[in-house]
Amino acid sequence: MGGLEAIAAAGPSRVSSGEAAKATVADAAVDVMSVPAGTQTTHLVIHNEGGIAGFWSDDGVVWNRLPAVGIILDGIDLNGRKLQVKRVANGSNLGGIYASAW
Repeated sequence: MGGLEAIAAAGPSRVSSGEAAKATVADAAVDVMSVPAGTQTTHLVIHNEGGIAGFWSDDGVVWNRLPAVGIILDGIDLNGRKLQVKRVANGSNLGGIYASAW
């Protein structure tokens, strides 16, 4: 089996933050998950069970709004990148953060 057949048999690559929820304890960013180099993704889900809005980034430079309920994104490739979250400066801590990319 080769080519497209091998890719189809392997299924999509899925990367997860794991079973333990992530949380912030200060204004510093917290790593949620790392996507290994060579792993192509096109979808990202960030679950925010804590109900506090914050920010997420895949490069540590550009910070995007993370709604209090989480976010689903299509067309995002996290190949070789690290997903991070952080709270609003001097704000309430984020809690119950999980993520998955595929």
